[in-house]
This record gives sequence, structure tokens and C-alpha cells, in this order.
Amino acid sequence: MATTRRTAASKRNGVFISVDMEGMAGIVHLQQVMRGMPEYERSCRLMTAETNAAVAGARRAGATRIVVNDSHGDMRNFLLDELDEGVEIITGADKPYSMGAGLDPTFQVAFFVGYHASVGRERAIMDHTYGGRTVYALRINGRDQSEATLNAALAGSFGVRTALITGDQATIARRRSAGRRLARSTRSRPAAGSRRGPIAPMASRPGDRCISRRGPSCSRSTG
Repeated sequence: MATTRRTAASKRNGVFISVDMEGMAGIVHLQQVMRGMPEYERSCRLMTAETNAAVAGARRAGATRIVVNDSHGDMRNFLLDELDEGVEIITGADKPYSMGAGLDPTFQVAFFVGYHASVGRERAIMDHTYGGRTVYALRINGRDQSEATLNAALAGSFGVRTALITGDQATIARRRSAGRRLARSTRSRPAAGSRRGPIAPMASRPGDRCISRRGPSCSRSTG
């Protein structure tokens, strides 16, 4: 008998959160996301703070089980002593499903935080398709895919609905064009007269309050 990845809605619980770095507010340059560079530690702090904000929003919406997967670079970026103590953490590279490590049919929803657009997207920040040097471009049914869309598809294969994507302006525009009902929060956008410009990290927090007010079904765009 064929097995199924579907789980009855009544048996699902918890929120899966996959966290990248390039789409965080305040991060606009490659040197900010590379280990060993002067600004890298600050970027880890921004990444940890935005993750905590997403966790707080999920918890206010009623989530009691939250699993967080470090999904950037070598996947060892969180400042663990500053990360919310109540979450389960998946860290380190070479793990099954990579950025989607930990996904299974028991989750109710998935969040993808700090994500970026696929390669070549207009008005994108640090655009690449998957892993930078791993996959240059990928299309499914003629549509360009990104880390966000590919991991959302992985979640969907387990019957887990994507409830939140945060990232740069191009990432959010891509999700709007797909007509998905989910919460979306723009963390950075190109500034007039320059190639890129961030939204202040603290100013991005209201997007997470949207989750707490309306729960995982929140569909209001905050970008």
C-alpha cells in the first residue's frame, strides 16, 4: 500500500520556520552575509532578532511547538544565546532537505523568513536561485523558481501550508503575482538613486504582529 505524507488537520500542530539571511532588513551587500567579514556578526544578530520576532508572532497566534531551521550558508549563523529559548533548533549543513530540514506532515504551517528573489529578478537584492553557486536557474511549468518557492513546494508536499514569507521587495512581488493567500512582509527595497536600500529592522516588526492578530491564516500584505 502506498504511504502518504498527508496528516489529518486535527493531528497537525506547530510552526516550522526556515530562516535565510540575504532578505533580512538592514542587509544589502554580499560582505554582510559572509563569515569572516567585519559586518557578518551584526548580520547574525539581525537574523536572530527577526527570527525571534517571527517566533513571538507565531506564539501569540497560539503555536506551542516551533522548530527553527538555520538556512543560510554553512547554516551556523544564529546567536544561540539570543535566540528564543522555547524553540527547537536545527543548525549545521549537510542535512536532509537543506533549508527545509525538519519539515514533516505534523506541522500546521511553515514560515520562510529573510528570503531573497531568484537570479535575474528585477529590483532584487543579492538574487540567486539556490545556494548561490549550486543552481543558477530553475523553472517549473515555465515559471522561475527561488529558494522560497522551492521550499514552499517542499512544505506543500507534506501538506504543510506556507503562511508567511518575508524578504526583499522582489521576493514579495513574486508571491503576489502567484496569487497566494499568505502573510508577506517586505524587509528591503531598492532606494532611489542607488541599487539597494533597507527598511529599518525595527520598522519591519508590524508584519509579525499581523500574524498574532489573525493567526496562521493571515493574508494581509504588509509590504
